[in-house]
Amino acid sequence: MQLLCNQLKVEDNLFLISRHENSKGTNIQQIFTENQASVLKLLAQKKRSIPAAEFAKMVKAITSVTLGSFDEPAIKKIFPAACDRPNAIYIPAMHRVFVCPSIVNFPDLTLQQILAHELGHVIQKMQNYVPCFDKYPQTQLNEVFADWVASKVLANKLTSEKNPEVAEKQAFESQLLFLSIACGNTQKIKHDWAHTHPNLQNRIENIFLSQPAFQKALRCQSKSTPSCG
Repeated sequence: MQLLCNQLKVEDNLFLISRHENSKGTNIQQIFTENQASVLKLLAQKKRSIPAAEFAKMVKAITSVTLGSFDEPAIKKIFPAACDRPNAIYIPAMHRVFVCPSIVNFPDLTLQQILAHELGHVIQKMQNYVPCFDKYPQTQLNEVFADWVASKVLANKLTSEKNPEVAEKQAFESQLLFLSIACGNTQKIKHDWAHTHPNLQNRIENIFLSQPAFQKALRCQSKSTPSCG
């Protein structure tokens, strides 16, 4: 974790995520669709552990979920609270993922991590069949599972990248949102969601860096031994 924070300091003396904006204008729908396909692959890998009926429901949920817009009248009332920080949310009642305007120009891999996390919430029941999160408080399990889904999606992308330099850039870029907060003065950061989310260092080190593909790409090791695969 400290090595990643040091890398931020080397690149930008005082890191601001806006400096890493994607000037090309990221196609969020394209990233969203790519993530859907990756989550379907993850489901297929765990198919033997999931009852057939539940598996079918989750496949249907992932293939049918869509992106929404905060410009929609039905969603505008939750906009201020949902987007008071860089964020995206999945609303089950609408079966849609909403991306806050403040993150639409983030780097592709940062967006991929955020959107993959939200798709993890779409198949939340899968965590009942992947019993490997018992070291976390019950109140944090939903977010831990969604992070795990994102870590698997991104690890799959890193594994398929043959250029080590590109893989390193992708792995680092995928964690920019977390690092931009975690590497700052945490004494002054109030995490009002702390009871439902692990702290950022835990999320990076024990979930994302538990994936061998991340360790290889970033040339570092995690203290955590993944039991989820």
